[in-house]
Amino acid sequence: MIVLPVSCAPNDESGIPLPADSLLLRTPYMGDETELRDPPPATKRIYRDESSVEGWLDPPLSMLRFPVELRESPRLMFRLGMDSRISFQPGDLKLRVEYHPESEDTHSEIGETIKYILFQTTPETNPVSMFQFINFDIDLSEYAPGKGELRFISEGRLSGNDDIDILWGQPVIYYPNERRNKHVLLIGVDTLRFDVLSIYGGRDELTPNIQRLVGTGTVFTNNHGQAPFTGPSFGSMLTGKYPSGIAPTISTVHIPPYATTVAERLRDRAWATSMVCGNPYLGSERSGFTEGMESVWYRNHATPDVTVDRTIEMIELNHSRDIFMFIHIMDPHFPYDPPLDLIDSLCDRRYRGRYRTEFNDMAEWNFLTEAPPDYEVTRVKELYDAEVADMDRAIGRLFEYLETNELLENTLVILASDHGEEFFEHSQYGHGQSLYEEMIKLPLVVWGEGFPGGTTIDTTVSNIDIVPTILDYLGEPIPDDLPGIPLQDIASGEFSEDRMIFGEGNLRRGYHTKFVIDWPYKCITDYFTGETMLFNLEEDPGEMNDLSRENPELTGKMSMEGTLRMPPLATMFVVFIAGDPQDSPSRFTGMLTIPGGVAASKALGLVAGDDYYTDGDSIHFDFNPDTEPGDPNKALIIFPYKGGSSIVATVLMDGMVDPERFYPYGSDIPEPSGQATVNVYDLPWPNRMPVDIHERPAACYILGIPGFPPDEDVEFDYRELEPQTLDQLRALGYIN
Repeated sequence: MIVLPVSCAPNDESGIPLPADSLLLRTPYMGDETELRDPPPATKRIYRDESSVEGWLDPPLSMLRFPVELRESPRLMFRLGMDSRISFQPGDLKLRVEYHPESEDTHSEIGETIKYILFQTTPETNPVSMFQFINFDIDLSEYAPGKGELRFISEGRLSGNDDIDILWGQPVIYYPNERRNKHVLLIGVDTLRFDVLSIYGGRDELTPNIQRLVGTGTVFTNNHGQAPFTGPSFGSMLTGKYPSGIAPTISTVHIPPYATTVAERLRDRAWATSMVCGNPYLGSERSGFTEGMESVWYRNHATPDVTVDRTIEMIELNHSRDIFMFIHIMDPHFPYDPPLDLIDSLCDRRYRGRYRTEFNDMAEWNFLTEAPPDYEVTRVKELYDAEVADMDRAIGRLFEYLETNELLENTLVILASDHGEEFFEHSQYGHGQSLYEEMIKLPLVVWGEGFPGGTTIDTTVSNIDIVPTILDYLGEPIPDDLPGIPLQDIASGEFSEDRMIFGEGNLRRGYHTKFVIDWPYKCITDYFTGETMLFNLEEDPGEMNDLSRENPELTGKMSMEGTLRMPPLATMFVVFIAGDPQDSPSRFTGMLTIPGGVAASKALGLVAGDDYYTDGDSIHFDFNPDTEPGDPNKALIIFPYKGGSSIVATVLMDGMVDPERFYPYGSDIPEPSGQATVNVYDLPWPNRMPVDIHERPAACYILGIPGFPPDEDVEFDYRELEPQTLDQLRALGYIN
């Protein structure tokens, strides 16, 4: 018997077999071949209804063959699914799973190879009726211990038809008697402010279940997320890296392949990994958040009750295995449309305005320059609160299930959030546009081994600590490149000092910001405008008194620390059309060429009549200066392929060159010719928009964020910068 190559080590360093052998992590032999195909097949995720499963597509006119070595009491679990673009009849396609034992006598008396049929389609299980995945859990004990081969086979007239995809999903051999009995449920609640929970001073009637449950958990009162927007914040939470370390999340809301999620780490170590999700930024096939998840259930804006229902189903599906599950609860995310009974009990019955039962005007409110009347803001906040109460009811029901089924004793439960919501505390509504405390100070409660019940901890922590916490609880090694620390070290008192906490904004509103907290001080720096603010959170928790001018040395030190701790790993160019649209040409047109090619691009703030397209290594655009109401600019964000660092630009205004409307050098210096070649490493760092941008005539600006290191094979110490760059940083006040 030939041993198959495996994409990750099947055993731990001690040589003790893992309690599950995921066939997703193997490269199968196919058909009667004795060597691997080149290139070998790849796993695929297939979608049925609202669920998706990763698995092996049935190869055309072939079979999947997995040599296995069975220990005592094994079971085979898989989920069968199909996607057909043609109609067919039962009998046209027959599916079967066989086990072929390896022994000295592998043939029967009549010369046939000994085999055992573990599963085959019947009229009831024929894939013609598969509108959902069919789950199989087969006892292999009678064949163990022993060596052999599993075969996944399709036959029939339509076997190998290109219009039919058959997925042998989530195939795993597992050993219920050997499982570790350690589970993790990471509950990520979207858009949940910390101060709306009663455990942080919110209204008691909103979150009675969480209030009751904290008696058995540990509450962290000074926790911060890494970004004010779903993609980069949850991306950071699930990888343990800063958003700049998984750069595409900042602008394209996508976890790139080079970023390893905690689910990928745990699936490779035999945990059953799954996600239940209500947000399209996370649940879509292109998000990258499904990587490492054996199973995913996704419904756009699923209610908390439905999310908990699917969570319980997923737990029961994998009840015999060790479980890691990421549970994303969408509410209280906009739109606010809570159940009527909660509106009746929690909202002011005297209200007679336009938002009696729901609020859908985010597009209007998000760009207001002045707050609406107080009574309207109050009502909208009441609807938000009622959605928080709906979430709390669902959390209570989930914990009731865990308690009833005696699962809490061996389960680590983490309740966290990606970002908060602003209700004009700093003249803004919604999320994604600032790094004030109402946006990035977040709830964090942990239940389980290592977290004493009824305990409150004030030490500064952050969501970046969640991945190390999970790995530590499960006894898995914590990679050296993760910046967080296990929260167990803080809960036990082993680590009790406040440390610097870091996070960053995104380009959703056309800027890139970073924050640093060195308790009690917090520094926020906007790298495109040059604005830097400093607050004392202990004396000024509402962040109303900017101390940056009084403390330039501390401000510069903290701002520089954020730059050094969160350098982006991918180079990015940002082409802005910004300024006063009333004092401008009618059209900006241009061609932007990236030598080496465009890896990804995204446009922000476009309105009707704007257009752009990619042609090879060039991007052509045709924009007018108008933007969405309240948006300061429109932008093209461009990621070069690895190693790319320059952009060649030609920009015209109404078809002509305007010597005062093109600023490609990351500064106030125009390019009169309308043409420029810019290397991102030649730009001042950080480069920035003019402070008075809204008072200037509309113009085209090119700014760049350099990726460090520019090549993965190059050693780079962020503190060993070029003298010219150091001089620029000194002139800007970031270092002494």
